[in-house]
Amino acid sequence: MHLGHPLLITQKDKDKAYDFIYQKFKSRLTLTKANTLNHAGRLTLIQSVFASIPIYYMANILFTKKFLAKLTAIIRTFWWKGVQMNQNKKPIHYRSWDACCKPRKEGGLGIRKLQLVNKGMLINIAWCFINEPGSMVAKIIKAKYFPNASLWTASTHICKSTFWSSILSIRHHLETHVTIQFIDGNTSIWNQPWSPFWKEMHDHLNLEQTDYQIPNTVSDLWLPNSKMWDENKIVTLFCQQSMDALVQALVIAGQGQDIICWKLTPNGLCSSKSAYNMLAKEEAASQPPPNTPL
Repeated sequence: MHLGHPLLITQKDKDKAYDFIYQKFKSRLTLTKANTLNHAGRLTLIQSVFASIPIYYMANILFTKKFLAKLTAIIRTFWWKGVQMNQNKKPIHYRSWDACCKPRKEGGLGIRKLQLVNKGMLINIAWCFINEPGSMVAKIIKAKYFPNASLWTASTHICKSTFWSSILSIRHHLETHVTIQFIDGNTSIWNQPWSPFWKEMHDHLNLEQTDYQIPNTVSDLWLPNSKMWDENKIVTLFCQQSMDALVQALVIAGQGQDIICWKLTPNGLCSSKSAYNMLAKEEAASQPPPNTPL
């Protein structure tokens, strides 16, 4: 163990390595006071104690659905029946767990889903890597896993730690909800999500043309000494579709590094809370609508 985490973990035994978290959940239910709690007290215990036990670990590893389902089962059972060690009957669930996890303004209890909390925290960690590339952790991860690439293009087909594997598994959520504001245009064309089709830039590149040098950054696509798009260059190097998408990109006056922004907050910064809300909305949108009564 190091800083509370097992040092050697295989993908097959990941849940077994973190079984001590499950035991912590079960031990909390042995409190004698828990037997006397009403539903308001149980909700407070769930939101203050149960929700905080796995937080530290959730910021470092993406747990499996099976493992988080075991923890959720403890919370769900405790909510409906409290602590009744001598009663083996399963409690009656009068409402679905999805309904209980909705925000209070939507008629739910505001209980957060552990799986979405887990992903939201890892999204925030990945965001910190992007915005704080000079931090010690970011430097170590980059030197080890993508020294000649960016976080967006880092390969998944390499031997990697559980922590880095978890970051890669949620990377697509971050990529979908960020945008870049161009100032100096120092954003790389080839390995950063600066346009909707940035991953296909190589496929659109016209290597047969000889009029222009292959660009490296966004500023290479501007007219000299200006922040206006060089339409002839873009159409010649790529295609008209690329030009139509680029003219919608935001270019800011002034000088400075380009800014990567989280689309879902007014200040453009990603947080675990905003990531959780995004994941919850996506999950709700993906679920089939309830059956309409005849």
